[in-house]
Formats: sequence, structure tokens, C-alpha cells
Amino acid sequence: MAGENSTGARPAGVNGQNLGAYSQPEQPDQAPVGNQPLDLSTPAARVVENEARSRRNDERRVRRETGEASVEEDEPLLELVDGEPERQRDDRQSEGNTPGPETRGRSERSLEVIWEALQQEGEARTRALEVIGAALGAPTTSREKDKDAAKVRALLTEAPVVEGAGCQLQRNRLDQRLLNVISLGFHLPLTLCTNDAIDAVRRKPALLQCKSQHDAWGNKISVVDVTAGWPDEYEMSSEDWRDAWTNFSQMLPEVLSPEGVLRMRQHYDYLVQHPYFRVCFTAILRFDIHIRHDYFWGKICKPFEVGLPDYVAALMQEQNVVALEASSSFLGRAQESRSSSSSRGPRFQPYDRPPDRGHGAVQGGGFGGDQRRGFNDGSGGRPFRTGRSSVSAGPLCLICAKSGHRADRCTQTRLPNDTPVVSGACERDRIITTYRAEAFEAELRRWDLWECFGSLPTRLRCGFPIGNMEPLTRTFTPDNHKGGLEHMDFIKAYVDEQVGLGHMSGPFSRGQVERLLGSHFRSSPLSVVEKPNAPGKWRLIQNCSFKDEHGVSVNDMIDSEDFPTVWGTAAEVADIIANAPEGAQFATLDIDAAFRRIPIYPPHKAYLVIQCEPGAFYIDHVCPFGVSSGTGLQGSVMDPFVAFLDARGWGPNRKWVDDLLNGRYPVAGSADSGWVYAHGVQDIFGLAASLGVPLHQEKWTPHAFEAEYAGFAWDAANRTVTLAEKKRLKYLGRVEDALRSAKGGASRMGLLAVQKLNGTLSHCAFVYPHGRTFLSGLYAFAASFRSEFAPRYPPKSIVSDLGWWRDVLSKPSVKRTLRPRKTLTDLDVWVDASSSWGIGLVMGDTWDAWKWAVPYEEWHSNGRDIGWAEMVAIELALRALEETGVHDADVLIRSDNEGVVHALRRGRSRNFQVNLSIRRTEALCMALNIVVQPVYVNTKINRADPVSRGIPDPSLRRSKARFTLPQEVSIYLDHV
Repeated sequence: MAGENSTGARPAGVNGQNLGAYSQPEQPDQAPVGNQPLDLSTPAARVVENEARSRRNDERRVRRETGEASVEEDEPLLELVDGEPERQRDDRQSEGNTPGPETRGRSERSLEVIWEALQQEGEARTRALEVIGAALGAPTTSREKDKDAAKVRALLTEAPVVEGAGCQLQRNRLDQRLLNVISLGFHLPLTLCTNDAIDAVRRKPALLQCKSQHDAWGNKISVVDVTAGWPDEYEMSSEDWRDAWTNFSQMLPEVLSPEGVLRMRQHYDYLVQHPYFRVCFTAILRFDIHIRHDYFWGKICKPFEVGLPDYVAALMQEQNVVALEASSSFLGRAQESRSSSSSRGPRFQPYDRPPDRGHGAVQGGGFGGDQRRGFNDGSGGRPFRTGRSSVSAGPLCLICAKSGHRADRCTQTRLPNDTPVVSGACERDRIITTYRAEAFEAELRRWDLWECFGSLPTRLRCGFPIGNMEPLTRTFTPDNHKGGLEHMDFIKAYVDEQVGLGHMSGPFSRGQVERLLGSHFRSSPLSVVEKPNAPGKWRLIQNCSFKDEHGVSVNDMIDSEDFPTVWGTAAEVADIIANAPEGAQFATLDIDAAFRRIPIYPPHKAYLVIQCEPGAFYIDHVCPFGVSSGTGLQGSVMDPFVAFLDARGWGPNRKWVDDLLNGRYPVAGSADSGWVYAHGVQDIFGLAASLGVPLHQEKWTPHAFEAEYAGFAWDAANRTVTLAEKKRLKYLGRVEDALRSAKGGASRMGLLAVQKLNGTLSHCAFVYPHGRTFLSGLYAFAASFRSEFAPRYPPKSIVSDLGWWRDVLSKPSVKRTLRPRKTLTDLDVWVDASSSWGIGLVMGDTWDAWKWAVPYEEWHSNGRDIGWAEMVAIELALRALEETGVHDADVLIRSDNEGVVHALRRGRSRNFQVNLSIRRTEALCMALNIVVQPVYVNTKINRADPVSRGIPDPSLRRSKARFTLPQEVSIYLDHV
């Protein structure tokens, strides 16, 4: 055999000498000089040697865990009882020695060990006695117990393979040493959980500086020193915080019970879905740190309830503290800046940007390059030194009368006498508004809101585009509507007032308008309507939906979805009041003539010309009532104003067009001693004045426990809501008018009147949840119209339902109790619709479906399209959830139709059939106190997609709903 000596002797170097750690190679039987260790030929001495080797091996393990490289291999432990090699036993047998009986085993050898061990003295005897238990199989020391436990520990196993799951590599898995921090009941900063931190530790484990600790069971483990060299958690950005929370959430199941994992994830979802997350992130971060610190401190986690009044009040208190700090810091910096500037004088900047050589007005259809009027780079510097000089200080501005810039680059929005600035060299370029662009810009930068609303200052200076408008190839000037002609005196008075305010210019002839605007133009017919909340008062409406001979109107060129804004719905206010702490109060405010404060982008004024009397044209410089983007334009100013309130901690806030509901929670005090609040209505008026926001001086109410908003009367103290009395009488009159015009079903009703009535009663259903039963017939009647110009006779059932609503609204409004909703619930709901087969629904591991009962050509008509089918799918999902007993909850529903998702979030759609389904869904939500959170998903991952095509996944169970389809839907769908 290779390597074997042919003589049969032992290989070279194997001479049987003892080369142990405490022996001398030259004299193996003599102990080395010094500490006089034991002779390793005895079991007791080998125990001592094994103890030394174990300590050195532990040191090597710690060095490896800290990332040290080139650590030597562990030393093997010595056998306590000599084992005889087979060759030796064979030699002895060949010499005639009688071998011991084969039954001689562990017990007999143990007796020899005991006898030899007892011959030792001192520490050797003590250690030898420990060998007795080890030789008999019973561990005696804690180290040996740990070793024995390690020996019987099960091998690592793999998780079951999930078909179709693909490769599930965890690139951002936290280091095990970080998990020990939480296991020991210490706070783990999220700065150690970011993607960058995890990647850095993976590349260089020594970055985690460790220290030894004992866990709850007395085991010695290595714990990360979280204060050693890592960034301050309080300085995290919102992006890093989100990434860290994702990684933190993934590792929680390894150290926390399922109930705790769910609670922490609900906490994260609540914070990340904050309506002003970016604005309030500093407060959110501090609140989150406090929550996690208190929750994980100690061996037992302290539970908390997400979304309850105490939880919300603590978050609001944190926002108040942050707002106060920011305000104090800002004032301090401003005073320091004024002091330093007065001592140093203005800074000379010789390379100031030269003025534009072109015309002041932007001539394109949008903003290009850096052609913004009054551009300000925020440097705060001046182009030239102040004081007298023989050199010209630059052009003289004809607006503010200051040197150094031209009129088309002036940033001032008001004159020294506090009147609005009219900028531009001609009527086309006039920009007029009460809003102060420079003040808005300062606030946006102060509160770190520039990324959200950074285009606002430029639009206040240059005007707001009304849409992606098509070029005008000719002038179009239709006559005014009959309602306008009948109220011409009102129109003249209104136009004269607007001209006096600078909002309009005129009168001009057709040729003059074309020369002033430099292009063709089109006017829209005028009409006059009564203000809804002010009987006897009128409002001028420009019918921008009036089509020309080619069938195109101004509003046809505008996509209102390009002008998003935030809507504070009644359901959101109900949730705020239901969860508000004791002492919460609310105030209401109103923007005065909100639309008429929005300046129009000069090239788009050609689409908004009005004709008062025949041949008398006026150029409108501000947003009119009637343009479909008007609500979004007004919201583009109102949204940042509300964000400023939230940033200061003056909230919660909700708005609906020009109506504002401002709440405040007490920061101290009690019901007996009186509550203390951080702000009042006058603070809001003060902020609005500095920004030029025209709050109405009469239409407002102070903070109180009761307030009216969105047509409802809210009682925060008793947590109830009713119809506002004025609204109840108004809606009652609308129902009575409909009954009179219907004449018991003998007279026809128009589509617009039915849709308006439908919306009114759907609104009332928020207070009268059982009233949705008396809306189903009205929904079906509205869906039956073929054209808005072809009225229809109402069925007897409609007249009966309207009679029920008349009787209900004839009495003082009932009070509906507001109940808190649970945190966002993911019930794994997926919906989809296909044109070829039908509608599919997946809930968890079950499926349900409805197949088209009529040919495609029959159901795909009169506004019913695939968008309508997708909305109906969401409606059916909600009805299925009602059967399962879901209520008082926020529910996720996934759909692969992005248009329907956005329409449901807005609460309206251009398609009236989709609108009817949205109203049915909202009525059901109001009855169940449910808020649907629609989520868009790609078709490829939509679990309901195969079901909508008639091929459900075999792994899903069949679940057949029992509810009855709405009448207007049942004729097109059959339940499978």
C-alpha cells in the first residue's frame, strides 16, 4: 500500500511519543519546567489539556465572528480513555496474550478512570472528579452541557419548495448578531437595517463591533454595540427609513410572535399611509423610534393599539413639538440673517444671469427651458452694490420701480400700496392674483415641500395652463344661452366689476382681440345660475363644454386627470372624529372667490374669451367657472396651503374645493380645568394673509366641538353626524320637485335631473345607511337612459322610492354614531373582468365568477364598456365581503384597470355608467363603515385574471356568493 513501510514497522515520525501541549518532546514522561502541568498520560491531565484547548478554540470563534481573517484551525480534543488500535491488539494476540472478554465495555473502563483519577492531588483531583461524570455519560459543567446540547441539536433543514416561486434569495437579510439585540430586549436602530448598512456588513463583518452579553437563559452570546460608529437614527431620510423598515419587517418573525409581527406591520402601514407623510416625516420618525423603543424594551413586549385616540394623540403631539422647533429655528435664522446682512452689507455678484433678450411672454404651449417670469435662483444676492454710482444700475422695472431687472422678470406680486401687481406689456401677458409667489416659495423651502409643489411659484408668476390645448385655426364665437340673455343686466354688472378688479380686459372687437392675443380665439356661451348656498344670488357660468360645428369644445381638449387634487371626503372626516381624543375641536373656513384668484397662462387666454353683448368681447385673465380643470387649478394652491398647516401641527385638515375643515387636539388640560390648544383660527388667518390666500372674512366658524362640513353637521364630543339643516331642506325641495315633475310616473324625466337626484340621495345615505335600499331602482333607471336628450318615464317603483325619501327628509335629520374603523386589512381580494367571458373574484384561497348572459354587442353599449365591467367587479367584491361579515374596516381590493382604480379614489368618472357603480359601491361602504383602498396590479400577476376567463386555478376552492345582483347589472350577468 502506498506510504506503508515494507518492513511492517511504524511510518517515520509515528513513534508513540507524547507531544501534548504540556509535555517536552525530548523527555515525554517528564513534565516541562514552569507551571508543572499534569502528565498527559493520565485521563485527569487530559481533562486539563482539553479545557485549555477549548478556551483557545472559543477565542478563535469570536475572532472569526468579528470578521478576522486567517484564523488558525481549532485544536482537536484528546480522548479521555486510551483506545487500542487494531494493529496493537493483533500483535498482543500473536504474542499469546489472552484478550479481555468482548463484553468488557464502558463501565469497566470507567472504574479504571476513577481509580487513576483519585490518585491525583489538588486541582487535578477536582478536575479528575469531573471526569467521572463525563466518563459515565453525565455532563457536569455548564460548558460540557452546552457541548452535549450542541451534539444532539438537529441538523439544519430546508424549507419546502414552492412551485412557481422562483429563486427567493434574501439579499437584504439582517446579520444574526442584529437579531440578538432585539432578543435581549434592546432597541435596534433602523440605521443598521438600511440596504446600504446590510451590504456594508456583508462585505466587511468587522463593522459590527460586538460585546458579550448573557441572554434570558444564561447563555453567553455576542451582541452588537449599536452606538459604535453608525449614523444617528433621528437623522434618517424618509427613503432610508422605508428601506430599513422593509428589512426590519422581514426579520421580525424570527424574534417576535405572530401577534407582535402583525401589530408592528400595522404600525408601519399607518405611518407610511399618512396623508402628508413627507411633510410630517420628522415627527413620524421620532414617533416611530419611541414606539419601537418602548415596545422592545425588556423580555416582554408592551402592546399598543394602532390608530386609537391615545396613539393618534401621541403622534399629533410629536408633530406639534417638531413644528414648534422648526418655527423657532426659522425665526432664529431669519434674525441672524438680518443681523449679519446689516453688518456686512449686500454681497456683490458680478456674474448675475443676464436678462432674456426675447419677449417677456412665453410663446409656446407649455413651459420650456428657463423662460419663467420672475425666475429666482434662491441665492438672495443682488446683481450690483447699492448706493450711488456713475454706472447705470441696469434697466428700471415698470412694476416695482426698482433697478436691476425688467418688468417681465419682476418677482413682486403686490405693489407697495398692497394692490395686486399687473405685469406684462400687453393685455395678453397680464398676470393678476392675490397669491404671493415669493411667500409661497419661502414656505415650500422652509418645510421641505419643494419636491411636491415646486412648480407653484412659477405658475403664480407666469399663469396656470388649463390643459394640453389644440392650436386654434379659426375664431369661434357662439351666442350666449337663453339663461344668459335673460340676465344680461347681471352679466354686465359682473363684467364691469371684473374689469375694475383687473380680472378682465375689454370691451374689444373681434379684430382687436385677435391682435391682442396674436391668434384666433374662441368664446363660450354664458349662462347664469343661482348660488347653491345663497338663494337670490347668482353666479356667471361659461359653458366651456359647448361644442363647435366640428363637435369639439374647450373642455374636450382638457383631461381633468392631469390636474389632480386632494379631496377631504365625509368618510375621512368620520374616521378622524371617531378616533379623535377627548377635547378635539373643529373650525370651518372658506376661500373667497377661489377660482377667480388663479391667473391663466397667457397663450391659453384665447380659449376663455367671453362675449357680453353681441360684438363686445372681454379677455379673461383668471380661471372662470365652467372650465373642467378649474377645480384642479384651485387645488394646486389650496393643497400646499393645507400642507403648511399640517407641517405646523395645525390639524388635522380636510378640504373640499374652497371649504376647509381645520381640527385641533388638546396639548394639555382636561375637561374640568379646560383644554389647552396649540393654535386657533386667528393663527390660520395670519398665515393666509402672509401668503395672500383670500380667506373669507365672514364665512368661517371658530373652533368648537360641533362644525358643518361637506353638507353634514359633525359632533366631535358625542361622535355623531347628521345632515346639516340647510342641506336637509335643500334636498327635501329637490325630491319634492322631482315628484311634481314626474306626476306619479305620467311625465318624463331627463337624464341630468335623474343623475343629480341620484347624487343627492347617495350623499344622504351617509346618514341614512338603510336608505340605499331605496336607491337601487333609481340607479337602474339612470342606467336605462340611451341619451341625455331623450327623457324617459319613471317606473312606479321610482316614484314610490322618492316618496320614502320625501317622508324621511321631512323630519329633522337622524344622528348616525361614528365608529372607529380597524386598521388597513388585506383580505387577499383580487378582481378582474374580461370582454370575452365575464367577471372573476378571488378571495384568499376561494374563487367566484359571473359570466356574460348576453352577447358582447348587447352589454357593450350605452356607456357600458370594459371600464364599467371592471368597476362592477369591485362592487361585487364588496358585496361578497358584506356576506362574510366585514364592517368598520379599511379593505384592500386589487384590480388591473388603472382607470377604474383612479376613478374610485376620486369618487367619480367621466362615464356615467361607471359613476352609477361607484355610487352603489359608496352607498354600501357608508352602510358598513368600510373604506375601499383600490390597488392597481399588473394583469400578469392578477390572481383573478384566469377566473375572469373561465379557467380558475385548480388550487382554489369554489365559493358561491348568495347576494342578488343589482337590477341594472343582473340582465347582463349570470352567476356561474
